[in-house]
Amino acid sequence: MLSMRASTATAPNSGVVEQKPKRGEQNAAWLARAGIEQGVVLLGGAALADVRVRFAQSLVRHDLTPSSWSSAALLLGGRLLTVPLETGDDVSSVPAANAIRSLPLSAVDDPDRFPNVALIAFAAPGGDALAEAAADVARQRGLIDLPGLLIAWLGWVWGVDDTNPLVAGQGVPGAAFVEAVHAIADIELTPGLASASSCPEAIWQSAKWWGDYYRESARVSAAGMTRSAGHAQPQVPAGVYSVRQHAAAVTILPTAGPAGAGSTRRTGR
Repeated sequence: MLSMRASTATAPNSGVVEQKPKRGEQNAAWLARAGIEQGVVLLGGAALADVRVRFAQSLVRHDLTPSSWSSAALLLGGRLLTVPLETGDDVSSVPAANAIRSLPLSAVDDPDRFPNVALIAFAAPGGDALAEAAADVARQRGLIDLPGLLIAWLGWVWGVDDTNPLVAGQGVPGAAFVEAVHAIADIELTPGLASASSCPEAIWQSAKWWGDYYRESARVSAAGMTRSAGHAQPQVPAGVYSVRQHAAAVTILPTAGPAGAGSTRRTGR
């Protein structure tokens, strides 16, 4: 089990609310409707790799059920910065960028592929602190070795290594990146997690149940007691979410054979 502290809150943070998708609405339009220009995007996918990650995070949940979330990204400038398990066409680019990729919103547009989605801001609007911190992480692998995390999670997803990376203190790559960016900007993203095993589920629980912690952090920062150049202004997490697939299930499978390389097919539709 992971070492975690439970929140003392008796009710969830009211600033994170459900935003129901409109009929036929894709994820990019859903995200745009949230009206948040920079924040943390959580995704819960329905492909095998996503479901494996969702099951791995059951250790972070008190009821040991799979998480609704499989990946995390940073929304900046209308694009997503993340460390996807898909390495892209050129694996040689991974070390130079510390495994970070910039993706258009269209990459996560399909609600069948990503049925669960959330957009939550932990930093007050305005300023370049998160963007500058993201650039630092991309340039300095010494801050956090994201390719190393990527390899560990690929081993878990592919069944090469049966040791849950979270137990070994290896966070989910995209979540670890997002947390490192916020840490550089002086915002603690997972106050309840007492290890380096950052994951989308821990970020979600922080947004939902640690409102009092962030409220106090915002008060102290506003008073000028800790704020300095390069630091973001913390706020009580505010955002929206939509969970279409409550029980983790593989409904997107790769198409077998060379002709289907890189494509997917749906099941049970």
